[in-house]
Amino acid sequence: MSRLVSAMVAPEFAVADVFGVPVRLADYRGQRLLLSFYRYASCPLCNLRVHELLQHHAEW
Repeated sequence: MSRLVSAMVAPEFAVADVFGVPVRLADYRGQRLLLSFYRYASCPLCNLRVHELLQHHAEW
């Protein structure tokens, strides 16, 4: 698989969230969606990124 670029349609996938609830990309078809993947919850750099995303959530 090649890397995703801006405005590219992501391939269909399904995963479980942190609570074990299935999440399918198809469930969000037609909506704007920001996908963000992290290494693990205690990663300090990942936590900074999550904080930044939360600060700008209302703008997006």
